[in-house]
Amino acid sequence: MIKVGIVGNGYISVSHRKTFKELADEGIAVEVVAVADIRPEFTESCRGKERIYGDYRELLRNEIGNLDFVDICLPTHLHSPAAVEAMDLGYNVLCEKPMAIDTAAAQAMCDAAKRNSRLLMVAQSWRFNPDCGIMRDYVRQSKLGRVKCAHFNRNGGTPGWSWEGWHFDKNRSGGAMLDLHMHDADAMNSIFGVPNAVSCAAQSNWPGSGYDIGAMIYYYDGGVYVTSTVDWTTPHQKYGAASKVIVFENGYIYLGAFGDKRAFVAVDRDGNEINLDTPHKSSYYYEMKYYIYCLVNNKLIDFCRPEESMDSVRIIMAACKSADLGGERVTV
Repeated sequence: MIKVGIVGNGYISVSHRKTFKELADEGIAVEVVAVADIRPEFTESCRGKERIYGDYRELLRNEIGNLDFVDICLPTHLHSPAAVEAMDLGYNVLCEKPMAIDTAAAQAMCDAAKRNSRLLMVAQSWRFNPDCGIMRDYVRQSKLGRVKCAHFNRNGGTPGWSWEGWHFDKNRSGGAMLDLHMHDADAMNSIFGVPNAVSCAAQSNWPGSGYDIGAMIYYYDGGVYVTSTVDWTTPHQKYGAASKVIVFENGYIYLGAFGDKRAFVAVDRDGNEINLDTPHKSSYYYEMKYYIYCLVNNKLIDFCRPEESMDSVRIIMAACKSADLGGERVTV
């Protein structure tokens, strides 16, 4: 039985718990046995089923030897402190994205994993999505020829549900750029690699927040570029909206999603369409199944390495620096 301790039992932990149950129902022996959250009302439903702690440090001190890994679902600025402390105490760590509030904090996590020989992975869910895998294959196998450009766009409703409004505090969340754009920045990193440079225009819409709207151009070798936008200022938005287009010499791929409506097609230069949309499970399912597989089989993380997640933070830090400089081109 793989025993898990959840650190932070808020919004995102619901998806993590649902996935652990799904894996258990399939015969993968995984169980949440401990939980920490400073809000008693967020652990009340766990009483009698899990060991409950009001502070994550208390969980880490008391559960040594009892857990196979801790699942960190805290606000972003606490990811690195909690993960480093956990690994220094001997825990393996799965950490929700984004990896950390900045590259220095992400580096501290990588260093802690190495010095303690712990299994660290950041839950960059979208790179595990089969849709992302199909796009990655089209690019790497040149199925439609050389890549010319790409366009990644993401719009999400305002995260007013966040505890104490932490999403709107630049020092705790990094704003929409780090929190929401991370999905596309890491997808780009997974599909195309780290860009050479970026230029960015961005807006901050609430006092003390980070950039809440951003428009980026990421530059790659050979004149290839990826444009990307992010926006979480739409109030009361019921459905998120996202689209991805990769343009090749001999056609293009289009992926669009709005609520439960989807289109995913490849179109060749003659206009022939190939439907790429196939049924699959959630991204959480594939990422957590992969992490548990590596843990059980004593394998290193080689698909979503901590260093790659740190690169994704670095990409966004460069975009934010460009925005700070009024859109100047910044080396990544």
